[in-house]
Amino acid sequence: MIILQFLLFNSLIYFLGRGILELISFFSKSKIGPENVKIFGINLNFFYPIIGLFFIGNFVTVLNFFTGVDRTWVYMIFLLILLLNFNRINSLKFSILGFLNYFLIPTILSVSTINIGIHGDAHLYQFNYQNWIRSEKIALGLTNISARFGYASMYDPISSVFWINNNAVYFHFLNLVFFVIFFNFLTINILNRKNSQLFFASYFLLIFGVLDNFGFSGGRNGFIYIEGIGKQDVAFAVIFFITNMLIITSFAKSEFSELEFRIASIMVLFSAQLRLLGILSLLPLLYWYFKVFDFKKQSLYKNMKLFILPTLLGIIWIVKNILITGCIVFPVSERLCFDQLSWYIPGTATVEAWVIADFFYGLSTEDGLVAWYNHWMSSPFNAAIAKNFVFSFLILLSLKFIFLSNKNKFSIKDSSFLLIYVVLNFYPWLNSGPAIRFGMGFFMLVIGILGFGDFEYRFLKPVFKIAENKIVLILLIVMCTFLIPRLGKYKEFAADPIYFPIIESETIDTMPNPSGWGVTPAFGSECNINIDCIPYAVGTKLYINSYGYKVFK
Repeated sequence: MIILQFLLFNSLIYFLGRGILELISFFSKSKIGPENVKIFGINLNFFYPIIGLFFIGNFVTVLNFFTGVDRTWVYMIFLLILLLNFNRINSLKFSILGFLNYFLIPTILSVSTINIGIHGDAHLYQFNYQNWIRSEKIALGLTNISARFGYASMYDPISSVFWINNNAVYFHFLNLVFFVIFFNFLTINILNRKNSQLFFASYFLLIFGVLDNFGFSGGRNGFIYIEGIGKQDVAFAVIFFITNMLIITSFAKSEFSELEFRIASIMVLFSAQLRLLGILSLLPLLYWYFKVFDFKKQSLYKNMKLFILPTLLGIIWIVKNILITGCIVFPVSERLCFDQLSWYIPGTATVEAWVIADFFYGLSTEDGLVAWYNHWMSSPFNAAIAKNFVFSFLILLSLKFIFLSNKNKFSIKDSSFLLIYVVLNFYPWLNSGPAIRFGMGFFMLVIGILGFGDFEYRFLKPVFKIAENKIVLILLIVMCTFLIPRLGKYKEFAADPIYFPIIESETIDTMPNPSGWGVTPAFGSECNINIDCIPYAVGTKLYINSYGYKVFK
């Protein structure tokens, strides 16, 4: 039952993205829909789920300026987009790649649903914020109810449409879609080899994923893993990693593809919307753009049109942030906030940024690098994963330098840029909140760059060619995927294969807020889905402005 439901869920996301492209093709009279169109050497249909998820999130974000999204007509719009798939029906053809990507990999991952729990942050603020999106149009100063609402990402607008029968299992399905996208990406690069530079990068990632199950404290080296329901860490890691690897493949190209650039720019925005650190992906995008763009032969105005859609959606996202938090992004710096806004309390961003950094042992809260290292490594969890990552990295580095030779190396300019870019990614993570789950995308990017290139074997080529045998490759893909769910899950699934979980958020006991608006939890600070709840007894008041919007201040 779990398998069938997830296969259906994953297919709906896939066909929603395909329907969006059918719609664009119809109005633009272009031929971007057919699956044989190549983007970065990969069939366009790989990007369908990403486009579908990106559309859901941004559509809901725009809609929430005017209404809550728990409306029948909203779902009717999604249905109409899905029906556009009938405009062009392709004959089904069996392929090993299709079987792996659209059946076997999702089937294996769906087993992780057994006895999955809800992440603490979901009860603390994410479910509550999603319920605001479902029930109400955007409320100004929402962070004055809970500052954690300012941490919300694009994952929350996407999640808000999957409140189906109040069963949180569909949020886990959403997270699994990103796992499927990730393994599909690796599988395509491994089996098709349309882009030879990504073959060993993907190979290294699969080995890295297998090594994730061994080492200090039982394993974990920074590879993606199953989190509790509600968290977006894997979603960000996957989109960030794929976005950067695709852009890096373009550094050596002399031609400029508008379609590739549009897809890349959308993925950069999506990455930034899932987590602020994703904005750093803009650096390789611009590096690629200015490296390939010929200012003498091409119109700058014409090519600037490539930025229109992501820029417009980015501005809308920033406006949403300002209305909810009073800041362009939150919580980073007071310089990005507007004291003039009546709903912003000066100093809030600074306090919250420090709280996050302090909780996760950020460098900014420590007395120097040595003090930070000692404090961060004092956590057995951090120490074990750091050691495992270094151990895995050294294994892969040794394999590369002993057995492989790169036929087409990066230019000095490209290599220098990538080195600087890696450092620029590492420092904000280190400084603001070096939690392992926040760094998964960065860790995988480092491994991907390590394996990036057009390699040949230094010696014993016939022997090492066995490593490229399709059966060996498929076994590696399946093994890495199989190790994502805990092994005990398979035993539980075999005991009851038709089981389908009902995971509901519990109703909490509340009491009136003695200091201001709403109610507070009778115990603890988790409001779950109650939008009339405020975590702590603070003096926040509710006002209605002249445009009918709720304002909390």
